[in-house]
Parts: sequence; structure tokens; C-alpha cells
Amino acid sequence: MSITDTEAAVSPAADDSVVRVEGLSKSFGDHEVLRDIDLRIGANEFVALLGRSGGGKSTLLRLLEGIDTDYEGTVLVPERRSVVFQEPRLLPWLRVWQNVTLGLTGSTEALKKRAVDVLGEVGLERHAGTWPATLSGGEAQRVGLARALIREPDLLLLDEPFGALDALTKLRSHALLRELVRIHRPGVFLITHDVDEAISLADRIVVLDGGRFVLDLIVPFDDDSDELQLTLQRIKRDILAALGVEWEPAHEA
Repeated sequence: MSITDTEAAVSPAADDSVVRVEGLSKSFGDHEVLRDIDLRIGANEFVALLGRSGGGKSTLLRLLEGIDTDYEGTVLVPERRSVVFQEPRLLPWLRVWQNVTLGLTGSTEALKKRAVDVLGEVGLERHAGTWPATLSGGEAQRVGLARALIREPDLLLLDEPFGALDALTKLRSHALLRELVRIHRPGVFLITHDVDEAISLADRIVVLDGGRFVLDLIVPFDDDSDELQLTLQRIKRDILAALGVEWEPAHEA
């Protein structure tokens, strides 16, 4: 995973939303990828986007990043936003703390202190002075998260950040991300192909199909009761149905 910071190409939303998209359409030649999309993400809200491969998810992410400004409609996002990708893309000739502070200004001493502090949040403060080549895949991923969060973004964009991880590392990364979001409180927009991941992490899930949102639902986290588990199973069934997959839980009341 890695981060890119781009100059704000659009303005922040006027209300308490960190993202406001209205009537968004995007075409590549004669191919319409996004069609009349509306989306709002509230401050501190965690939204996950699911969809088929090639269905426009990455296109929407680029528009929210501000690196693609060729579209119709309204896209309002905050200036302070960070993007975390699946691949680390750490610069091998820079030490870990230098990768975390890449692009930031200030004295070396101050930047290193900030980097060590945020690396501590992801459990890597002892690796601040090491080279990226010495890190495991999961550790490199956590450096990517640190590099995003050191900028204290109002909007955190995540492009399949856990797709390349093994199952155990992915579960640990989910728990870490939940804690980091609780601490830093950005609005979050996650692209994923993993339905269980979306249900585990997000407050809200949207499904993109045919260039439009075909499902938009809230994920409840009231308690660990049996009723909640049944509700989450029904949510999973509805999401998979929207993706064209039939699925029924093994046991449902």
C-alpha cells in the first residue's frame, strides 16, 4: 500500500459531509462507466464500495482523489485526503520514517519524531530507522497506513488495501484499521472485493453495478446477539445477490 497526495481539484462539501457527489457521470469514449451517481459520506463515516471487476470502482476512486477532473456532475471532497493502495510502493532508498514523511516539510528532527509517533500507532516504531526491504508484507502495509495517517486526513481512501494479505494478517489488519479510524476519525471510503471484509469494517455498504449504485445499506453493530448475526447474514445475502451471486447461510431463522 502507498499514499498519494494531490492538490485539491474540488472544494469541500458545504454540510457535515466529507464527500458530496451529485449526478456524477464518467465516460471513456462511447463507454459510460459511471452514470448519474449520488454519494455522500459523513464525517467519521466508514463506507465500503463493492462491485464487479471493471465496473467503475477505481474510476470513482480517482475522481474522489482529484486526479481525474474530466466528468459531468458535482464532486466535493476535502482538501486533506490520503489514499492507501494495495501495493506498498515504498521507496527502497529511504528509511521507513523517511517514507512515512515523504512530501512533508519541516526539520529532520521534527519530521522523524512525528514519524516515530505514528509508527508507534501501527506497532512499528522500532522499525523507523530500517530499510523497507527488511519489512514483511504486513509491516510494509502498516507503513502505508502510517504514511496516510500522519497527514491527519479528513478523508481516507482505501483501494483494496488488504487484498494481497493472508487470512490471519488480514484479520489483524482489520482490527488495526478499526482502531486507527477510531483514533483519527476520518471519513473512510474503502474499495474491496471481499464482502465479509466490507461487513466487518464498514458502517455503510454500497454496491456498484452497471455504472449505478444498486444497493446502499447500513451495517448494524448493536451487539453480538444471535439476532445481529442473522441480520448480518441477510445483509451478506443481499450484497451477493446485487453482485449476481446466489448464497444462503447454512442456518437462518
